[in-house]
Amino acid sequence: RHRPGDVPLARRLRMRQWGLSGPDINATVLHNAIPTWNSELSAFTLPFYGRVSLASKKNFQLMDRERPDVVVMIFGKSRRDVYSLDWCHPLSCLQAVGIALSSFDSCLAGAKKGKQKRPRRSSGPQGAGGARQGEADGAGGAE
Repeated sequence: RHRPGDVPLARRLRMRQWGLSGPDINATVLHNAIPTWNSELSAFTLPFYGRVSLASKKNFQLMDRERPDVVVMIFGKSRRDVYSLDWCHPLSCLQAVGIALSSFDSCLAGAKKGKQKRPRRSSGPQGAGGARQGEADGAGGAE
């Protein structure tokens, strides 16, 4: 058990790693908002206050653990390929954008899993030899 003045070992190690010292270090702990069941939609929902209009697995809200009534960040899909990001203190602009971009980590590599397209065959005279599109005109890469 920890005494009230003690700093847990894991926190002391993190503070040392980042060059911080002392028990006066304030870290804000954020967590995802817990959705509630909507019986009309037969789905879990979050209140996005009109800022998010499309359902997406990337929609989320972050809340301050110390102040459970405060929504610190809202991120969600507004239209196709358009997302909305709202944040407030204690997050900075850079932190909010970084958190939002991290929700796209599976899509940054290009194609989605399981939906990779095969190279298309050319239909012109050069395509008769089976060259992939782009190779016939020399754009296939360095040799």
